[in-house]
Amino acid sequence: MNSIPLRAWEVVEAMTSLPSLLAELPDDPLRAAVTLRKSYDAEVTAALMEARYVRGRAKQKFETWQEFFLCDRTCYEQATPESVARAKGQRLLRHYGGEDVWDLGAGAGADALGFLTVVPKVQAVEIDPVRTLFCRHNGAHISPLGMVTRTEDLTRSPIDGGWVHLDPARRIGSQRTWKIDDHLPPPSVWVNLLSRARGGMVKLAPSFRAEDAATLGLPDSLPRSLAFVSRRGEMNQTLLLVGEGVADSEREAWVFGGQGHGKLLGPQHTASDFIESSSTRSREGAFLVEPDPAVARAGLVHALPLAPLQELLPGLGWWLASEVGEVAPFAHVFRIIHRGTYNERRLREMARGEGIGQVAVKIRGVGQSAEDLARRFVGPGSRQGTLFLYRDQSRIGAILAEPVLSLPCESGSDL
Repeated sequence: MNSIPLRAWEVVEAMTSLPSLLAELPDDPLRAAVTLRKSYDAEVTAALMEARYVRGRAKQKFETWQEFFLCDRTCYEQATPESVARAKGQRLLRHYGGEDVWDLGAGAGADALGFLTVVPKVQAVEIDPVRTLFCRHNGAHISPLGMVTRTEDLTRSPIDGGWVHLDPARRIGSQRTWKIDDHLPPPSVWVNLLSRARGGMVKLAPSFRAEDAATLGLPDSLPRSLAFVSRRGEMNQTLLLVGEGVADSEREAWVFGGQGHGKLLGPQHTASDFIESSSTRSREGAFLVEPDPAVARAGLVHALPLAPLQELLPGLGWWLASEVGEVAPFAHVFRIIHRGTYNERRLREMARGEGIGQVAVKIRGVGQSAEDLARRFVGPGSRQGTLFLYRDQSRIGAILAEPVLSLPCESGSDL
């Protein structure tokens, strides 16, 4: 295990003083940097500006950690949101218990914090000494003695028989890469690490597909499943779960709304297992359904309470149904007002006739500006509508619809 250079301590110590400096700093970044440069050298000034950037955005990822979470800009961009990290911790506790937990490639420690909410100790391994100190600082706010940091190459960590969370670097220099073979460490190292552990998770890119798992070279004897994780309607990450407690070849969708509620949808369940009283909220009519991307990526659209379910066109991500149950937060449902060939004038007249004054526009394969089109649909009505445009062979198809209001499930997390 490597020692931490004195310079790293000096930089991080200066960054921890940022809250007391904020009141004195101008809002303009350039002027703020000039002000800091009067008291600090160039390296510390740059670090403080990075911390200032994170401080202004931390609440977008961290519901309760925002006041203390310390990191630089790159760490913040890569960090797992608090709600997702806590859900990972719950999954760890449920399937593995709380002994001998390792976070390899810990960065600033967001995932490790999630584990610390449910287990007494986490070994956080990070090769960068400054990030090791970020981990130590952040962990102390959850458990003063629980975050054990190690500055070392993660391949040398004595993880045998433990539980491992692995976060490979997905960058070449300053650029992100989505190629599995470009990850550091590469998949061959993951396989070695995971084979030595009782079980674990590998944090992968949001774009990772189910079919990509076959390229990783995992031994057939190692159970594995995939969890596709979305947050606020966008893919956040994909998790490869392996080893003890994993149902082999299963796919899951973890869906997090704006309130931080996580849900699980697996092939052994239907959405009604996680949504209260779904059978009493069934509606009939003509509906367009837009599944959450995690549900779609996991191939679990057919587990939703929708009947009969028909894909509008392959690859669009939109489905048609004539009967829908309560599907929040797994999908958005829209009542279809009109479906046909695109005719803007006629659609605007229909929208006004329905009392729709604002229209959100969703486009697939059509060379139109959603923003410009939405402005042309502004009218005196008070209702909200949605216009779906899509390429259907030689014609442009259009669906004018309105959102079906449904209460998000507040029944907690089952991850």
